[in-house]
Amino acid sequence: MGLHRARDRLVRRFGEQSATKMVTWCKKTFIGEGDEDDPARSGLRVMDLGCGNGHMLFLMAAAGFTALHGCDYSPAAVELSRRLAAQIGLPVEVLSLPEAAPGSGSESESESESESEPESHDASDADEADSPFDFDEEEEDNVRHSRLSLFRLDLLDAASVQAHLDLAGGPFDIVLDKGTYDAISLNSPSARKLFIKHLPMLVSPSGGHFVITSCNWTTEELKEHFAAFEPVAVLPQRSFMFGGRSGQNVSSVAFRVRA
Repeated sequence: MGLHRARDRLVRRFGEQSATKMVTWCKKTFIGEGDEDDPARSGLRVMDLGCGNGHMLFLMAAAGFTALHGCDYSPAAVELSRRLAAQIGLPVEVLSLPEAAPGSGSESESESESESEPESHDASDADEADSPFDFDEEEEDNVRHSRLSLFRLDLLDAASVQAHLDLAGGPFDIVLDKGTYDAISLNSPSARKLFIKHLPMLVSPSGGHFVITSCNWTTEELKEHFAAFEPVAVLPQRSFMFGGRSGQNVSSVAFRVRA
């Protein structure tokens, strides 16, 4: 099973509720109430690993975050995110390396040349359809004042990760993952270890945060896997009762770069 297909199946298991909880925690923690106009808060650089259709990035835009980035292993997912972003009026560009770099894919020379400059899009590129989101007036205004950059990325290739970081302007203040680590974990133990090894490259060393939601790993397992980071919060998830005991089928943890 391809990684992006595995990830998509896992993400469907989370539902919208998990994404909403991650976004709500981020807004409360980093922006606060009524502080969307403070660029020091709203302008924090956000990255969604395995952005899929862009759903969580769109929610982050509506919440007031303005510097948004998304990557996905699947070119089709990047294109879908671009189309939906344009549909909701979110300014978006697709980034690609100026020439073939290690791990950047097997594009032909002509394809590489045609994609060497960021491809920008706005609401004029949108399909003539209503927005799939029920944003209120303030949220719609937030979306229009945000900016989204998308690119294809193999998170298991260190050279590609570094090259795309250089292209995107460096590591990120907030890195989000809902399903990608789970999908990579299903691939092989070595792939999972590569994800863990490369993650610190993506998170800003100046107080950067990593927020992950998983349906494959418990809270304690996530803390063990990402021991290079300091756990700062466990996001509440729906619990269930079985045999007189309480449990959760989804774990969500926020980490911070250790001082």
